[in-house]
Amino acid sequence: VVSDSGPQPINVMETRSTEAMVMGRRLIGMVY
Repeated sequence: VVSDSGPQPINVMETRSTEAMVMGRRLIGMVY
């Protein structure tokens, strides 16, 4: 359940960091 009661920068940062890690691993997998 996702609650939009207010801005949660910590969760946003975690989501962005996770997306960045996934993208980085995909790029590394493609390169190597």
